[in-house]
Amino acid sequence: MMYKLRTIDVWDTLLRRKCHPEAVKFATALRIFLRFHADLSANFITPATIYDRRNAIEAQLARRAEEASHDGEYRLMDVLRVLLCDVLKTPPKEEDVLDVAEGELSFEMAMTFPDPDIQAVLEEYPAEKTLYLSDFYMGSEMLGRLLAYHGLDKIVPEGLVSCDLMLNKRSGRLFSHVHKLYGVTPQQHVHIGDNLDADVETPRRLGVTAISYVPEEAHTARGMRESLFVSRDALFSHLHLSSQRLGEQAVASFEKHEAAAFQIGVQAAPLFIGFALFIAEQALIDAPDRLFFFTREGEFFYRLHNTLFADGKHAGCNLPPSSILAVSRQATFAASLEAVDIEELGRVWSLNSQQKLSTLFAILDIDAATFVPLLERLRLTLDELIITPQEDQRILALFEDEGFLAKARSKALSKRQGLTAYLHQSGVKAGNKLGFVDIGWRGTIQDNIARVLPANDTVGYYLALRRFLNEQPPNVSKLAFGPDERRGADMDFFETFEPLELLCNSANGSVSAYQKQCDRVIPVREINEQENMVIESFTRHFQDGVIAAASMQRPLLTSHSVCSAEMLKPALKVWGELASRPPNQLLEAYYNAPQHDLFGFGGFFDRGKAPSLSMLFMALFSRRQRQLVIQYVKRTQWSSALNGLKVSLLNRWALIAVFWLAHRYKRLRARGR
Repeated sequence: MMYKLRTIDVWDTLLRRKCHPEAVKFATALRIFLRFHADLSANFITPATIYDRRNAIEAQLARRAEEASHDGEYRLMDVLRVLLCDVLKTPPKEEDVLDVAEGELSFEMAMTFPDPDIQAVLEEYPAEKTLYLSDFYMGSEMLGRLLAYHGLDKIVPEGLVSCDLMLNKRSGRLFSHVHKLYGVTPQQHVHIGDNLDADVETPRRLGVTAISYVPEEAHTARGMRESLFVSRDALFSHLHLSSQRLGEQAVASFEKHEAAAFQIGVQAAPLFIGFALFIAEQALIDAPDRLFFFTREGEFFYRLHNTLFADGKHAGCNLPPSSILAVSRQATFAASLEAVDIEELGRVWSLNSQQKLSTLFAILDIDAATFVPLLERLRLTLDELIITPQEDQRILALFEDEGFLAKARSKALSKRQGLTAYLHQSGVKAGNKLGFVDIGWRGTIQDNIARVLPANDTVGYYLALRRFLNEQPPNVSKLAFGPDERRGADMDFFETFEPLELLCNSANGSVSAYQKQCDRVIPVREINEQENMVIESFTRHFQDGVIAAASMQRPLLTSHSVCSAEMLKPALKVWGELASRPPNQLLEAYYNAPQHDLFGFGGFFDRGKAPSLSMLFMALFSRRQRQLVIQYVKRTQWSSALNGLKVSLLNRWALIAVFWLAHRYKRLRARGR
């Protein structure tokens, strides 16, 4: 039979979503939250509150329509106009309303796909004319664009939408309007759709041939997808189980040690995904002109950033341009010196109260051999460990020597010129607001760069932050995704940050200086082969696991508009488990990787060479032995890692006791501040 008119429902008939319909509204709420964050009213400071307000507005507009003898319909633009007026402190411009609406349409385009079987069904019900017929809040202009985006305009080049006419299928009035508009009788009309009430029973009561379209496989898949929006617990559980399966697959694809590291990375992914979401959210809120990821850990974070935001957008908003910035404390400190004096060097000594003299010369990039007579006169030796250098009379005398000061000032000026040239080469412009990403813990590299660039405001995004010990430059602000000691974070987290540095490390080495080569400034990197052996055998595979998990989870994180605040709890759980119950592979890597301690004791430190039982005993009586034990505790701190040491059981118990006492003392001192 050839019908005169064939109408087709849109949702779950022509088009299917990859998410719950409400997830689209929540995505718009997140976009409003990020784009208009500075202008949000006090009652609407989360995406959830904005989403709830939208639902209330829709219900209100629907009631008003019914009171005006229409069906309970409303238009997207009307909803968004009222919503922005409610949640913003200042009245929105019409272009802002349109931009938010276009953002919602773009999200619908990304989250929808054509039904794979509808074409075959349509062939069973031929008609002279075909229209789409939808109960929806986007008008025919926008819905038509959505259908055309998926190539469905070839099937339905035109159609009607309930919000344009304030009539819907549920009441039957939209069907009656169609019959009158196109001059057809109900018997000449076939309608195909999935909703039992609006698409089947109502048109049948009017005499229309109504075809129920609910393919079992597609309907079941829809139910599974939509169940993930109803509960965040269900969503996170699904992501966790999917990650577990991904990790299990690695066993068959890698060597045993590679698979173990990969699996640890997969399970640890929530910590780093949460951080990446935090960076993207804050970058949109703070609006830096450029986003720089600091070497070395930032190289991993940059890779993760590009995995999750491959199109350069988050929540439909353009992220600032981003790149890796090759920097380090060593490469930026001397350059940041306003003067070469005790006060300025105090910025280092406040963080490292014990410092070898050779370390002082190294961070100032001065050849100590040229000052041997001066050092001999001051009774200083390069290998000597100076306690509280700013109070040592010999160090005070050193900083009064004009020859030493002249050399140090010359080096500092040269360092500043090299760093400034590199920063400008990397895209830094005067007056730009700069966003910096690093692992943490006090943000001293940001401080150094901010001193070199006083005309640039800087904002730093960190995994965690410790309490600042130095005065902060006026052009610096810092934010932490995780623990922030300034706000009373649990100190347990800061007793275990070294393994995180290992997990996020890069094989490209640490930047020590900048060299001019032709018309380019090249960062000079110092690479330690022993360290890179650990990175190659463990860290690289761990990071691959994180990236694989992020790539797998990205579609659901995007479709459900997951925020960093929601990831914080699972992220801290990952951190806590890595710290308190570290996998054997992590402990092995930790003790095999040398620790680079340039600013304190100098050189590389072997964590595996723990104080013996005899040394621990002698420390009770010998100041020198006691100092060595204290150095080891300060340079490691991670109590749970002691289980991985290759020492006797009694030696291990003694070390555990020493670490417990040290942490106890540290906490008591912190409370006394």
